[in-house]
Amino acid sequence: MTNSHLIGFILCVVTYSIGLLVQEKTKWTICNPFLLSMSLILFVMLTTGYSFEQFNKGAMYIAFFLLPATCGLSLNIYRQKHILKAYFIPSVLGCVVGSIASMSVTYLLCMLLDIEHTIKLSTLPRSITSAVAADVSTQIGGIPSITLLCVVLSGMFGAMFIPLLTKYMKNVNSVALGIGIGSSAHVLGTAKAIELGEIEGAMSSIAISISGLITVVLATFIS
Repeated sequence: MTNSHLIGFILCVVTYSIGLLVQEKTKWTICNPFLLSMSLILFVMLTTGYSFEQFNKGAMYIAFFLLPATCGLSLNIYRQKHILKAYFIPSVLGCVVGSIASMSVTYLLCMLLDIEHTIKLSTLPRSITSAVAADVSTQIGGIPSITLLCVVLSGMFGAMFIPLLTKYMKNVNSVALGIGIGSSAHVLGTAKAIELGEIEGAMSSIAISISGLITVVLATFIS
């Protein structure tokens, strides 16, 4: 049974559904469905001996939908194209500043903590979507697997703390909020931005693309 490709798929669906239910019941920020799902899957693996290779046989079917789901965000952008036209230059500048700030702060923290150079390079593209981050990491001499871990953690913590930040940041411009979320917490953050509003979701979606392009350009200077 554990060799079945469906087990990993079912495990993802069931654990994420549990995560959604827990978040709905508790309303706690820390009860992020993604975090709970990941924790439950790790618990199952550690207690049953179910290997990652076996799990990935089924999980790969969900991973297949990552790219179409990301492309689906373009619908939000289309619906808010008039907002994008009105705030095009500020949006691009916001993504430029966000990308530079993300990479600079990450690099400085790695220097302060005396982290190995290869690991340091692996953490730099942490704020862009995984499909782009892995290629950027390879280009600059990083380790893609470590990069993807950093991408997941950045998005997860972004999605967890976005509601908390919006609670204390009153009267923040919806466009600015969306750009900030998309340029720092990529797809996972964008999923939360869509819950905040259509404008936030659309701007966060466009920020994913722009920030990805900017990070690729910046990475050429690093490499």
